[in-house]
Amino acid sequence: MLTLTSGEKFEAKWSIGRLSKPFQFISVLWNDWIVTVLFSPYSFPVEASTLNYAPVILGIVTIFALISWFFTSATAWVPRGRLPRPVEDTE
Repeated sequence: MLTLTSGEKFEAKWSIGRLSKPFQFISVLWNDWIVTVLFSPYSFPVEASTLNYAPVILGIVTIFALISWFFTSATAWVPRGRLPRPVEDTE
């Protein structure tokens, strides 16, 4: 949402206004830092017994998610009858 919808205006029930972009930037940096630290090897030299398998698992899950995103229809994820119809504003 940080870069994909910057020109669109959303009506939120709660917002931090003009501070949202700095908080989004900080959260991206924080997530990058956490992933970098958690995916680092525990010891050097890296061998099969000391390898941190978290990046391997994340890669497999990401590949599976991308394949299922492209090959599964949207109605299989959220059937049409399950979502309420939006109410149009009368003003």
